[in-house]
Amino acid sequence: MKRVSLSLLFLIFVSSAFAQDDTGFKLGLKMGLPIGFNSVKSTENGIDASPNGASLRFTIGPIADVVWTERYAFTMGVLFTTKQANYKVNFVTTPSLSLSEEKYGLQYIQLPVGLKLFSDELFENGKGFVNFGVQPEVLVGSKRKSGNYIDNNNRPASYITKFSPLDFGMFIGVGVEYKIGNNPIFAGINYQRSFINVVNKEDSDSRPSFLSIKQNLISFEVGVKL
Repeated sequence: MKRVSLSLLFLIFVSSAFAQDDTGFKLGLKMGLPIGFNSVKSTENGIDASPNGASLRFTIGPIADVVWTERYAFTMGVLFTTKQANYKVNFVTTPSLSLSEEKYGLQYIQLPVGLKLFSDELFENGKGFVNFGVQPEVLVGSKRKSGNYIDNNNRPASYITKFSPLDFGMFIGVGVEYKIGNNPIFAGINYQRSFINVVNKEDSDSRPSFLSIKQNLISFEVGVKL
C-alpha cells in the first residue's frame, strides 16, 4: 500500500507539470466508492453456487483525457481498486455436505482505456459526458475475510487457494463536468463488468473444481483535472 501511495504522489506531481502545457492532454485524479457484487455459477451438476452479498469498496488513481475536439476525448487511467469474491454453495445431490460460503477481498491495479463523449453545455461552465471502453487489470493482493469451508482433513481452510493474476472487462459511465477556473471537477456513475473467472485454483481434493466467479462494480466517482 505504501508503494501505491508513493506512485500516486509521483503521478500527481507529473500531472501538475504537464497541465501547464495547453496541448489537449488533461491529467487529473479520480476517486470513488464502488459497490462490488459477483456473478457466480457452478460448472458441475448437483452443485448450486450463488453470490454471497455486495460490499462497499474503494478506488483511486490518476486519469488522463486526450481531448482532440470539444466533443471527443481519448481517456485512460491507472487506478488502485478493491473488489470482492463472495460466494455460497449448496450441494444439492449430497445433502450430507453442509452449505459452504466464503468472502474474499481483492486488490487490483486497473488500466482503463476508452472514449469520452461530451454533450453541449448543460448549464454555465457545465456539460455532461459518456465514457466507455475496456479495462485490463492486474491482481496485487487477496485476503480471505470470512468463511466456513472445511477441507478433506476436517479442518477450516480457504476453498479458493489461488486467484487469477489478470482480469479483463469493460466499463461504461455517465457524468457531469464543471469548470472552475482552469481546473474542471467532475462526478459520475460507472458500471464495470469483468469477463474472466477470477478463481484460478480450488481446494478440490475431495471433489471436482466447479466454481466460477466474475466481478462487477457500480462506482460513484468524483475527481479533478489538474
